[in-house]
Amino acid sequence: MKQIIAFLLSFAVSACVQNTQDISNNKPYILSRQQLAQVQQGVGQSTGLPNLLLVSHVAASINNDQVVTVCGVASLDKNFESGSAFIGIIGPTGFSVAYMANDLSSQRAVYTQCDKSGSSISASGSNASQAQSQEVKSLIGKYKSQDDLCRGESSDKAIATCDLRNETAKQLNQLGVCLGKVGQPSYHHKWHTCEANSIGAQ
Repeated sequence: MKQIIAFLLSFAVSACVQNTQDISNNKPYILSRQQLAQVQQGVGQSTGLPNLLLVSHVAASINNDQVVTVCGVASLDKNFESGSAFIGIIGPTGFSVAYMANDLSSQRAVYTQCDKSGSSISASGSNASQAQSQEVKSLIGKYKSQDDLCRGESSDKAIATCDLRNETAKQLNQLGVCLGKVGQPSYHHKWHTCEANSIGAQ
């Protein structure tokens, strides 16, 4: 019975991720730091644990249609001695989890599908949680520099810098980080994990 469940699950996962595309043509793909941060954000959103969940062992592949399949492990344990295997795709709006497995038989099906897609989960895979942290720090530094340059000036260059600053803020919002909350004075604004009443929360 477990073998039948695993087979059906493997088939369902394959359909979710690749539809009718031939995964045998997938090639290994190296995710950028921003894409790894999107994986962390996407897995966090799908589980409802964006601030607690660690995501690692991440591997990716790309097919002829430029669809990027991502596999990895999500865990509350920093040593990753237990966790949930996942598979999903990176799209225009970020990373979407197609399936996350908790029990042993469904974990095997996800690992098998990841192997077939060329996105084999391994302990040497990328750490998405760490990448997200680095990406957020980098973007906050960029935002501060742009904000300093755009304040108090009305030149074309300052206006262009303000536009860039706003784009940087949007990137941070997409990673689940917001500046300030609705109704809060601007001098109280701090970067924080987005909540329902945060400015820029999606």
